Amino acid sequence: MSEEEKPKVVEKGLKKKSTWGFVIVVIILIMAVLGFATGKIHVNPEKEVLPTNYAPEIKYAYETNLSSVKGDITIVVGVEDKDGDRMNIQFWIRESASAPWKGIGNFEGGNGSYPMKVSYMRNSSSIKGTCYWRVDVTDYKEFVSEEHEFKFTGREV
Repeated sequence: MSEEEKPKVVEKGLKKKSTWGFVIVVIILIMAVLGFATGKIHVNPEKEVLPTNYAPEIKYAYETNLSSVKGDITIVVGVEDKDGDRMNIQFWIRESASAPWKGIGNFEGGNGSYPMKVSYMRNSSSIKGTCYWRVDVTDYKEFVSEEHEFKFTGREV
């Protein structure tokens, strides 16, 4: 018999497979089912990610005592920072939309109301007109700003 004609012998043996992997998976499944059924395992929905810092808010802004060409007004702003951070509140004013802003004062503080008295003369006491004011608020992490306008009556008081 030639080599090609000889029957090939294949050893057949039984290899013992480990059943530990299967047992562990079954135990984990049983524990999970029992945990959910007894209420001891809870799945929490994704929590809302809150910002690390809230920007300050300008809650209200208005002017009072507006009565003359002279621009004797009191500017009032209410500010709030949900984090309770200290804030810098800066007031600005300008005569026209094209004029540069002029700083007129600032406050350092917390949540609350801040009045700024302004005696601001226009170039001519007989001209009716619109002037502008702005407030900038920062908690040194975030910055907000608002612009407003006021009109002069054109008459001396």
